[in-house]
Amino acid sequence: LLDHDDELALFALYEVVKVLNESRDIDFIYSDEDKIDEKGNYVDPFFKPDFSIHLLRSMNYLIHVAVMRKELVEKVSGFNSEFDGAQDYDLFFRLLEKTNKVYHIRKILYHWRKSSSSGAQNPLAKPWIYEKGKLALQCHLVRLGIEGIANIGAGYGLYFIDYKIKDTPAVDIIIPTRKMSLFKKCLKSIRNNTTWKNYKIWAVINGNYDYEIVEIKDGTELDGFANQDTGLIGPPLPYNWSRMNNLAVSRTKAPYIIFLNDDIQIITDNWIENMLQYAQQKDVGGVGVMLLYPDNSIQHAGDFITENGTGDHCFNGMDSRSFEINGLAQVVREVSAVTGACMMVRRDVFEEVGGFDENLRNFDDYDFCLRLRESGYKLIYTPYSKLYHHESPTRPQILDNKMVRYLLGRHKSKRFDPFYRYEWINMYNRARQR
Repeated sequence: LLDHDDELALFALYEVVKVLNESRDIDFIYSDEDKIDEKGNYVDPFFKPDFSIHLLRSMNYLIHVAVMRKELVEKVSGFNSEFDGAQDYDLFFRLLEKTNKVYHIRKILYHWRKSSSSGAQNPLAKPWIYEKGKLALQCHLVRLGIEGIANIGAGYGLYFIDYKIKDTPAVDIIIPTRKMSLFKKCLKSIRNNTTWKNYKIWAVINGNYDYEIVEIKDGTELDGFANQDTGLIGPPLPYNWSRMNNLAVSRTKAPYIIFLNDDIQIITDNWIENMLQYAQQKDVGGVGVMLLYPDNSIQHAGDFITENGTGDHCFNGMDSRSFEINGLAQVVREVSAVTGACMMVRRDVFEEVGGFDENLRNFDDYDFCLRLRESGYKLIYTPYSKLYHHESPTRPQILDNKMVRYLLGRHKSKRFDPFYRYEWINMYNRARQR
């Protein structure tokens, strides 16, 4: 697909043919893109993630450049004029309901020309196209028999789905804690800012010989365990976040589990619902949220695999309302990992992969997510659940070379992230310097 006033890179067709020569069964190819400003400069590069149906349901990021197998296009009857303005978005859904053989060329092959009448420069040049895009998304859900409502998202060209939550399943919220003051604030925040009713809260505290699991009902259950002078709960024990959570899972029984740090405060009151609607999907292994620093900058918007194989937070330090990096912080998308500071997991999936690795004292949540992916599950980030995170005043940062070697030895092939682009780091740093 090519608009009449746009340009292909000189090597675009070569790159496409190269892919097809190497993999004749590919049905759909897309590439990175940028824009041409009125002075002829190449600006606003979009370095895209690899294919994910969850991201496509959040934005039409495949459009430039898109190459499709002709036979498949004919099979789905080509463009549908009912969706004019978003006809490519509709076509992509119908094609990708028939095939998963998608290839992403991680090079800029397409230059989209900016003009006052083009969405490349003015997103309100054709305002009706966003409703057409929402319609295309809704029709996609209907064809697949997925119960959900398509909605316009936080910005132009962005969408989100309200999936129907099946029944009202119970949720266990597990909170390891040692500081009474932090726990009380976290508990109050949950009680005052949670619309989901079917949940229980469990505190994991230090006991005399091992961790103890305490169900929290009226909030006074930990009073007898706390030192009145220091506010610390229970005697000192070697810190093992993985063991604390594994033990709590073994003592509880709800089908859904939220692992939550005690330094969390809830912002969006439907935070559980927004996680649950993805955690209920059979191919999803874990769901994470947007975590903010107290100054409303982003602490976590999903995690990515760094070039040395460890994990780090996406878009750390970005303003939580920002649409930098093509608005990717503001949409539901698939990621390689999410932080255990707030993560929802189905109990059956947690048990299937063996829980958290108690040999790790850091990267234990990251390791868990990598094992979920290796078992075929997806990790989903949603910005529609927002929480403040004061980041590890209770949980110490324990890191040594032996631990890193253990992590990397367990995941030897993980030096590449299909859902992240390292170019984003440079783009974000340049934006900070302006």
